[in-house]
Amino acid sequence: MKALIIPTTFVPYVTNVNGGYKELQSLVGGLIEGVESPSNPNDSRLQYSESFSGYVNEEGLILGLPFNAIASIIFGSYLCGDCVVTGGIDDEGNDMDIRDNQIVVMNWHYGVREHHLGRISELAYLEKVMSE
Repeated sequence: MKALIIPTTFVPYVTNVNGGYKELQSLVGGLIEGVESPSNPNDSRLQYSESFSGYVNEEGLILGLPFNAIASIIFGSYLCGDCVVTGGIDDEGNDMDIRDNQIVVMNWHYGVREHHLGRISELAYLEKVMSE
């Protein structure tokens, strides 16, 4: 299955996940918890009827894993640790491949995050310079 990995430490990337449950556990570093995207009719980058699903470490918060800002925004929940995103669930309950238009949405969120982090760094630097 084609999936998008959203790590907490570097750029999201697309990979094939074919090892089932054990591979998902390996990718998130422990027990997996499924998360579903909320339907958002105001998000013009996705058609209203589309959804995607993901997997995170079930104990991410308890274990103190890093906050995953991109996954948290996408799934509307506070998520910690790396996240595996798939193209939703079919009628039989199986994960589907992530589609290109869904990857575009993820990359857009990543770009917004990086832009804001850059601006925060610039502002912190300016504040430091101004106070000297």
